[in-house]
Amino acid sequence: MKQIMNVITMAFLLALAALPSAQAQKLQVSVMDLNVTSGLSKSEVSMLTDKLINDLVIANVYQVVDRSKRDEILKEQGFQQSGACDQGACLVEAGQLLGVQKMVGGTIGKLGAAYYLQLRVIDVKTGGIDRAFSKSYSGDISLLLEGMREAASYFSGVKAQPAPAAAVLAPPQPQTDTSLAKPSGAKKKGGIDTKKTKWFSLSFCFGTEKMKAENFYWSEKDSFGRVYEGIEWNKGRRFGLEGSVVKFYLSRKGNSFSICPGDLGLSIVSFKSASSSVAFTDTNLVSNTVTSTSRYLPEEAFTIWRFVLSDNIKLGYRMMISPADAIEPYIGVGGQFDDVNLSGKELDDRGFSTVSKINLGFPFGVRLYRKHFFMGFEWNNTVKEWGWGGEMKYYDDPTSSSSKRETGILSWDGGSYWIAHLGFQF
Repeated sequence: MKQIMNVITMAFLLALAALPSAQAQKLQVSVMDLNVTSGLSKSEVSMLTDKLINDLVIANVYQVVDRSKRDEILKEQGFQQSGACDQGACLVEAGQLLGVQKMVGGTIGKLGAAYYLQLRVIDVKTGGIDRAFSKSYSGDISLLLEGMREAASYFSGVKAQPAPAAAVLAPPQPQTDTSLAKPSGAKKKGGIDTKKTKWFSLSFCFGTEKMKAENFYWSEKDSFGRVYEGIEWNKGRRFGLEGSVVKFYLSRKGNSFSICPGDLGLSIVSFKSASSSVAFTDTNLVSNTVTSTSRYLPEEAFTIWRFVLSDNIKLGYRMMISPADAIEPYIGVGGQFDDVNLSGKELDDRGFSTVSKINLGFPFGVRLYRKHFFMGFEWNNTVKEWGWGGEMKYYDDPTSSSSKRETGILSWDGGSYWIAHLGFQF
């Protein structure tokens, strides 16, 4: 056992003794600054020289003299260098002063759009060229970094490994609706419509309405005249369709202002009078007597049907909640063209139709969009009305304009309504 341990110890000591010997077998090499002819600055050449030195060290074939140590030794030895040291004689002289076996030098420059690189390894003892490397690179100056790595691998007899691929940043891509470079009219798949121009939208609307129509007068020719003051009405019911012919968004993606120059609507509104006491005046046109009293009107003593054609200009602001959802509040100004029909028990179940009215109002509301579909709420207040007499006519014989008729006037001071929308936008 003791003999075996002695053998192992002796082998270990021999291995340790061999390490310095192996290290000593490495040839010493020094790299001189490259000679630049054109196209590169002094700092760029210095960086490329350092890259060549580092790549030779990484190859682990030569014992490379550090650049600062090289300059220190040459200065101490009084090395006089006139111009670039890239020729054989200069490299041999420098190598002798440095005490190395090999010297590396060469030339680098730019010709037209290409960079060229010429490097060589000089044997200091013989002055001969051991190896030479020559290559040109078209493109960016950074390609010379790869040239230094290739030259170091060639000089060291090591197969060059491919350089790691540089990370390439993709150019910014459009968002949404995410969308930057998509042509106008595109939309994000699965998301909300992102076209700047919406050519048509259609919605079903329903809601309630308040109307200020407190006074009503009607008479029968050469018979009587009746006046009702202070009529109370139940809330009306409003149903209809609304559609915009065109709608513009200032921006195709994200939050954006919008304008709709023509939001058209066709609605039917019905009102029924509430049970209430009214001031009633009855004038007998035959006896020319007037009777004024308070009169109780039962529920639905009067019924009004209005056929409404509306048009609004609306300004909105779309706010994206998600790629598929948006909320859009809006305000506007618009008008209504009304045709009013009145009937009821107080009119002996007869019906009257009035000359139409125009109403001016200011709507505001909000819509919630889900892809192409939307729902919303809107409130509108009528602030001004114009009418052509407000006269209502009834004919006993519709085929004869000379037949006996009753006439009436409905005093209408405005109103307000709110509606809900359910629709689809193209």
